Amino acid sequence: MTDWEPPYESSGKLGLRILLGVAGLLPLGGYLATPGRTVGTTLGVVGFVALWQLLVWRILAVDVFVGAKGVRVCHLARTRTIPWYAVRQIWIGQARDFEATAIWITVSGPDGPWELETPVWRRGSVRHRNRIILEPDEFYQVYVRLHEAWRRHAGAVPQA
Repeated sequence: MTDWEPPYESSGKLGLRILLGVAGLLPLGGYLATPGRTVGTTLGVVGFVALWQLLVWRILAVDVFVGAKGVRVCHLARTRTIPWYAVRQIWIGQARDFEATAIWITVSGPDGPWELETPVWRRGSVRHRNRIILEPDEFYQVYVRLHEAWRRHAGAVPQA
C-alpha cells in the first residue's frame, strides 16, 4: 500500500504512463538506429524525449490523493500537499474560469485562509484537459470520502 491514494477507484493510470513513456522512447530508438548522427541533433532528440517523458508524467499525475499526512493536489504544473491540520473546509463550488463544478479545499495559512481548486470536476457541459471528470454520483462520493478522511485526521498535529 502506498502513502497516497486517490479517494476513488483509480482507472489504471500507471499502465497508461508506462505505455506512453515507452512510446516516447521510440524517436530516440529510431534516431540511434540511423547513421550520420551529429551532436546537435542528438541533443535535440534527447531533449525532445526528456520533455515528452516529463509532460506525460505530469499530465497523468493530475489527481487528488489522500494519506495519513494530508491531502495532495496535483495539477499539471504544481503539486501541493496540505496537512490535515491546515484544512479548514472541503466544499463543492464552481470551477474557476469555467462553467463546471469542482471540489475545493479551504486552507489555513500564515497569511490567512486561501482556497485551492482540485482537478476533480463533475461531468457537465464543459470539457477540459488535465482534469478528473467524474459522473455526478461518483463526484459526490469522492467529496464524501475526502470529507471523511479530513474528519478522521482532523486532530492530526504537524509532524517533524
